[in-house]
Amino acid sequence: MKSSFSFTLILQALFAVGTFAVTKIIPTDPGTGPTTAEFYFGGTPFFDGPKIDIANETSFDWWYFDAVSSDGTYQLTVNFFTTLATTLGFATSFGTTNFAIFTAMYLNGTEYQQFGFAGPVTISGGLFGIKANWSGIGFTFQGTADLSYYKIIIDSPALGINGSVTFNPPTTQRTPIFRAKNLSEHLSPVIGWANAIPDSVAKVDFNLAGVGELKFTGSRYRDKINWGLQSLPQAVKSWYWGHGHMGPYSLVWFDTVNYDGTENVSGSGSRREDHRRRLESHSQTNWSKLYVPTNKHNW
Repeated sequence: MKSSFSFTLILQALFAVGTFAVTKIIPTDPGTGPTTAEFYFGGTPFFDGPKIDIANETSFDWWYFDAVSSDGTYQLTVNFFTTLATTLGFATSFGTTNFAIFTAMYLNGTEYQQFGFAGPVTISGGLFGIKANWSGIGFTFQGTADLSYYKIIIDSPALGINGSVTFNPPTTQRTPIFRAKNLSEHLSPVIGWANAIPDSVAKVDFNLAGVGELKFTGSRYRDKINWGLQSLPQAVKSWYWGHGHMGPYSLVWFDTVNYDGTENVSGSGSRREDHRRRLESHSQTNWSKLYVPTNKHNW
């Protein structure tokens, strides 16, 4: 009887997990007809999952990772896309909505860059976090649901890239305004932004064919960066974005200008070692408002 009872509980638990897990497969051809997007936090079961319903000829969705060595001499950027490249402003569509870009910079100024054109993309997320696979090119990433651990694994003989990046973030995720359920993720009227990992400790370990080893420890940044319902060159006139450190604080900022002249400003800062957000500002015009956390911390 005891064994049967335990087995029943296990089945119930597995069923509960299944109801809170989502797997999405994104084909290589753009969809037809209109699509929808999430623009309010809490609308999907995982913070950094797909935000676009269907990747059509005008929508875009991408995931951004970067890392810089502690001495500033090595850099790495990895982008994962589910969109036609022309929607982002590229001259060609690459023949697929699913592609990735790997860019590394070495001390001597050497730049190594590879484009990978993938098959169907599978992204699963829920109670246990997120897993994503750009099939056919060996680009994958995964992370825990609380975003306390993230890892990119790349095994791509065709592109000559093999290795991984891991990171443990000391700061919490951000939307364009202070994070809370049902708050806006709008960066502009038709673009969303969700900053999954504002800052982290990164460990990079790659072997690159024809170049050699790329291995360092440093700071890392991770965006569920942008998604939108309109071609990027048509959606925003210009933008400025950056992230960095000032003493014990990590800072992230974004400034976009729309074609009608309106400006959207977003910025935030967190104390790195204690995971706590210290200040955050957001504006959809040319002014800025300060959001102060309601829980008490020492400033």
